[in-house]
Amino acid sequence: MEAGKHVYQPLVRAFCFLVIWVLGIILISHVLFYFSYIFLYWFFAAVYTFILCYIFCNYIEHKSIWNLGLKTHKKNVLDFILGIFVGVFMISTVFVTEINLGLIRIEINSKINIGYLVYGLLASLSVAFMEELVFRGYLFQNALLSLSENQAILISSIVFGLMHVFNPNVNFLAMIVISIIGALLAICYLKTQGLHFPIGLHFTWNFFEGYIYGFPISGNKVEGILVTIVKGPAWLTGGNFGPEGGLIGLIVSLIVTLIAFFLYNSNKRKMM
Repeated sequence: MEAGKHVYQPLVRAFCFLVIWVLGIILISHVLFYFSYIFLYWFFAAVYTFILCYIFCNYIEHKSIWNLGLKTHKKNVLDFILGIFVGVFMISTVFVTEINLGLIRIEINSKINIGYLVYGLLASLSVAFMEELVFRGYLFQNALLSLSENQAILISSIVFGLMHVFNPNVNFLAMIVISIIGALLAICYLKTQGLHFPIGLHFTWNFFEGYIYGFPISGNKVEGILVTIVKGPAWLTGGNFGPEGGLIGLIVSLIVTLIAFFLYNSNKRKMM
């Protein structure tokens, strides 16, 4: 009985971490939004996340935070670059598909400047680093200590999807798509044993989605190089939530996730 309880300690610890992290993020958002320092929010949220992970790793688990998948060698840099290409490919596939089906109309945004794009780049990178450190770093890796790989992927990806429930214009399909993308990112971590690939993929999906193609980023409207006017139905395009809330986003993310899952399992069988 005691042994059984001990097995689930990492999972319980991970959910305690998650509760504390969410409360801190809420506090930071209220303070910075109140003082209109919105541009600093993502940076401070990422720093807070790193500090919280450091405290849990160093003082509770007595291990280095770098063991969460942050150690960087030449291979990890290549993983990050590959993740960037996969993220661009996925969101670009959605974009091109919607253009070809006549679901969106695009215009050039003449108001965009380099400074705003740099802000978008840093904000997208901060979000990717923060969420990957939380969900594929601390949560997923502690879940792996208590559950099988498939169970840990399922639990962490569902939690990742549910964490977007308060985003503007969210719908049920959006949480499913985000959960599927969460599963993809978890598989990428397992394959590479690092967070670099997931961070690269997450970063470029968000950056190209909003600041290049002009879609909403998970319900949050930003300015992009392109002004994308949605003409098709919301259930197909995602509407005001963005591609994560539509059927096309679901199909693209599901196909890529299934390919990653079968490649990972095929590689595991070869190594056995």
